[in-house]
Order: sequence, then structure tokens, then C-alpha cells
Amino acid sequence: MAHFFYEADRGTMVLTDMLKKLRAYSQLIKKQQRHRELFGVHPIRAVLIETSSEAWGRQLMSLTSHPLVSSPGKRAGLFWFTISPLFTDLIADASGDVGARHPRYLAQPEVIWNRIWALPDRTMHALIDAENAPPPL
Repeated sequence: MAHFFYEADRGTMVLTDMLKKLRAYSQLIKKQQRHRELFGVHPIRAVLIETSSEAWGRQLMSLTSHPLVSSPGKRAGLFWFTISPLFTDLIADASGDVGARHPRYLAQPEVIWNRIWALPDRTMHALIDAENAPPPL
């Protein structure tokens, strides 16, 4: 079974504060493995980070290679990124009523499982990929 942390980032923090937050996730999960005692789950496959825009997501992705977050030479596969519009864009509902439009997360909640999650190396993944993927480094 795969477990995930979820971070809904709205771009309100400065990059230095986000660096501290990413480092805290890395320390909690990778170095100390405190998620076992705190939440009773293992392993944590990824920290899912939903960002407000693609540009902000790219900036956060670049932070994952910082030495405070990941060891040099290690891939930063702990952090997976997506953008809010993939959840919040308005789509027509199943009734076919052209005027009936709802945010995607309400009309199609299964969207979270789709291949919408980008790793810092820009490879795309789906949450269901996590079941068959090797454990994170």
C-alpha cells in the first residue's frame, strides 16, 4: 500500500520558507522516518504538492535539488507536483446540460489518480503508478 502526504500550496510563502518546509518533509520522512510513529504508516511514497501555477511549480521543483532538501546525486522523487487548474477548471457535468458546469474535482474526483503528477525531472506519474514503482530513494 502506498501512502502520501498532500500539500496545497497557494504561492503565498517566499521561496526561503518553502525551502524550509521541503527540508522538514525530507527530514521527517527520509532521515528520521517519524511518519511511522506519528501516523502509523510506512512507507510514504511521495509528498504531493498542488501549486497555483506552472511557473510557481517549476520554482518549487528547483528547490528539491537544494542540498538542504536532498543529498547531492540523489534524485528528488519524494516530491510530486501538479497545478490547481487541473482540479478546478470548469467542465460540463454528465447530464449534458451545457449550462451545468462544475469544478473538475467535483464532477470527476478520480482525476487525482491520473498522470498529472510531475517529478522534478519532469517525468509524469499517476498515483496508481506508485503501487508498482520501486520505493523512493
